[in-house]
Amino acid sequence: MIKKITLVVLITFISSCYSTQELSKRTSTDIMYFNKNTFEAEYQNRVPGDTQNSLWKDLCFHDNSKNQIGSTLSTVGLKMEGDNRIKAVLYENKIPQDSLILKGKLKDKLFVIRKGSYVIPLIFVNGSRTKKTALGNDINGDLVLLQKDAESSAILGEEGHSQADFVTATYMRIN
Repeated sequence: MIKKITLVVLITFISSCYSTQELSKRTSTDIMYFNKNTFEAEYQNRVPGDTQNSLWKDLCFHDNSKNQIGSTLSTVGLKMEGDNRIKAVLYENKIPQDSLILKGKLKDKLFVIRKGSYVIPLIFVNGSRTKKTALGNDINGDLVLLQKDAESSAILGEEGHSQADFVTATYMRIN
């Protein structure tokens, strides 16, 4: 029994590391890093020309209780609170509208948020879901966001369902 538990923990750990590296390969931005002084800033909430996605919506991916709406003129301020927490504030005309705290850790020069993931290691049915977001800066100081939402399941060792959605976006830093 202990060997099975060790195997499940080892597989989970290895797949977690691979998934962060996999996220890093999904962007065309060559230079990405995480520096607290550069990271703490205000960013545009929307990518020009994209009416569907927003930085606030991408951050609320880990907190479904939050309102994921933000206008095209809104901005998002990010600030580190300790070594493993980020506070995000949604501003509308410089007035705070909402905020949330995201827990994560530094990994591979990125701040990685992993919340909402689970593994079901049963004998006949296996399933997993991974919700992961990685944040960093490009050479210009703009925010690079990489996100993965993946689900998989297997019944009696046969893969039944597998799906992965990736989001990569660069949000402009406001000087």
